[in-house]
Amino acid sequence: MTELATTSPELSAARALVPQFDGERDSGAMGEYLAFRLVGFSVTEALRLVNRKEKTLKNWRLHKDGFRTAELECMGNNRGKLRKELLDTMFTRNFMLTMRQDQEILFKAAGLVTEEIHYTDPDTGKDAVVEVVAQLDDDERAYWMQMRRQYTPAQLEAINKLFEGRGGDVSDIHTLIFQMSKTEQHIHAS
Repeated sequence: MTELATTSPELSAARALVPQFDGERDSGAMGEYLAFRLVGFSVTEALRLVNRKEKTLKNWRLHKDGFRTAELECMGNNRGKLRKELLDTMFTRNFMLTMRQDQEILFKAAGLVTEEIHYTDPDTGKDAVVEVVAQLDDDERAYWMQMRRQYTPAQLEAINKLFEGRGGDVSDIHTLIFQMSKTEQHIHAS
């Protein structure tokens, strides 16, 4: 779990917003600890994720120049800024992955995807390959039918508003979910 957390884009974004303690023996762990605190992990959780003890944290606070100040800043104004950046980044990233999957299904449904079928030629006994148009399986077809309902002018407008910043304040996940549910209610009412 630590490996995933320390290599994630979210933690990288957080680390870019906290001071780094280059030249210090524990500089990497200090930076990661501050990044974890910045994104909302408790002191105990952050220490566990960087594999350090509370005694080490006390030492950092007492003896590492600027560490205590940086830790306090992580709990201040930067926290809201980072959460908004992370939300925007993660939403955009996940949205792109969803649209990529949608595109794969749409291309397959339109007959633009082929697949190779390997078989043994009964006449020659040799292995042969034939290329055929790929067909949607049952799960893909069900996904495609659901997806088609989402591609509407109203949905495009709602997405554009979110990405242009005209959709209101999306500084936290609760606001975003509320806005999306209001948009969905508006769409269903239309």
